Amino acid sequence: MKELIGIGCSMLILLACSKNDASNTTGSTNASKLSAFSVSVLERTSITAVIQWDSSINKTNNEQVKYKVLLDNVVVDTGLSRTIDTLFNLVNNKIYTGKVIAYIMTDSIAAEFSLSTYEGYFYAATRSNSYGATSRLGYFNGYPTPLLQVQPSIWRLEAGVLLEPTLSNDTLFIVSDNHVKAINALTGTLLWQNSSTYSFNTPVTYNEGKLYACIAGALVCFNSSTGQQLWSYRSSFSYINLVSIPVVDDNKVFVASRSSSGEIACVDAQSGAKIWSYPISSPTCSRPLAISGVVVFIIALEGRVLAINQRTGSPIWNRKDFGSTGSDQFNPVYSDGNVIVHTNGKLSALDLQTGAEKWKYDYGMTKSSCVAGNGRIYFCQDSIDGYDRNSYYRNLLCLKSKDGSILWRQNSQASGHEYSRLAFGKDKIYALEEYVFNPDFGRRIVAFNAINGNRDVFFSGSNPVQLNRYEHVYDYCVKRDRMVYYPATHGNYR
Repeated sequence: MKELIGIGCSMLILLACSKNDASNTTGSTNASKLSAFSVSVLERTSITAVIQWDSSINKTNNEQVKYKVLLDNVVVDTGLSRTIDTLFNLVNNKIYTGKVIAYIMTDSIAAEFSLSTYEGYFYAATRSNSYGATSRLGYFNGYPTPLLQVQPSIWRLEAGVLLEPTLSNDTLFIVSDNHVKAINALTGTLLWQNSSTYSFNTPVTYNEGKLYACIAGALVCFNSSTGQQLWSYRSSFSYINLVSIPVVDDNKVFVASRSSSGEIACVDAQSGAKIWSYPISSPTCSRPLAISGVVVFIIALEGRVLAINQRTGSPIWNRKDFGSTGSDQFNPVYSDGNVIVHTNGKLSALDLQTGAEKWKYDYGMTKSSCVAGNGRIYFCQDSIDGYDRNSYYRNLLCLKSKDGSILWRQNSQASGHEYSRLAFGKDKIYALEEYVFNPDFGRRIVAFNAINGNRDVFFSGSNPVQLNRYEHVYDYCVKRDRMVYYPATHGNYR
């Protein structure tokens, strides 16, 4: 379901340039006296946006370059010498075509950008810290309303014992009180509920009209329109229980047991017929990575990363040189031809096809699985600097996926605070923030600028899922511009 999985790009690059006509976007860059430049959207609220661009250099003399900004071919600012501007009074749910024009007396060059004001929404699962409390599932606006401390939900319902939500177009699929349920994502109305109860090991993964989950150690498939069970698959060995989160790619479902003796299985997504299985002797990560004909598992107890040919079930490469990491079960993610893995305190980028290590970052244990987007890798890490080493600070880090260099670090600034359930969403990194030493302070959704790491102040002051201090968010997904972004723990993550 690639149309629902978001690994987006928030950098908006030069599309066209002009010569001698600030309103025209065609021409030759070689003939221009001005150098080409690009535009980025740095921040956006429900009514404003901040854009920034590289300097355009006058290649012939020191004549000062000026800039003008157009939105839908209307000039909104002109005569600018700065390279940053704020756009005001934007209209919700609209895609703007923008243009920044650099000009001197005799020449001009333009960089175009696109700006979407599609609001976006959170589907957030919440639960009180009280003993025996059940869950609630809510639908919230994805952008905080300025100055409004408590954000109203669009709808909210009691959900009992709830696993992570899965979204497909306007239908939300959940596992609630051991039933599979389909909910109208816009209204919260129950569409159907499976009449049978199951012992779920995982939430459901959606793909092309079907839902997949591990139930009582078997892989089970449901029709996503009716909830009817279509087929189930169980290992031929009675002692093997399949319990990893199902992942679907190229009409195949990949699951594994997570015990000391088991297997990785590949099953036909339509019929449930076994295609191949591969024996393993240690627990795997909770969710594999399946992409481009390869499926990757991390077997952390053995310090091992295993890549298998999706079609044949034969190992493509098998790295055993990372060292055991105990119970650390990091889920692999894909970025720019590499699979990002974490074992034994080391984050590594391995070539998806060969397993060759492209770079590594080995300065401490991660506290969350990575998420990837826009040529960057994001994860939460234990502090490593000075006195922070022993004070339980947690850092949110951003690395360049090409070489592993650090682009920014966002310190939690408070002892005992940490981030989990990271999700990349177009131009933001979303996370659950928790004060681990005082469970009375519930987890909430926070957001950071994906480019520079700045914390979104609107989320701090007017949180879109603002609950009382005794209720916390424990899972969520976010929909922006018709794309759904999940934390890396989800089966539909890419």
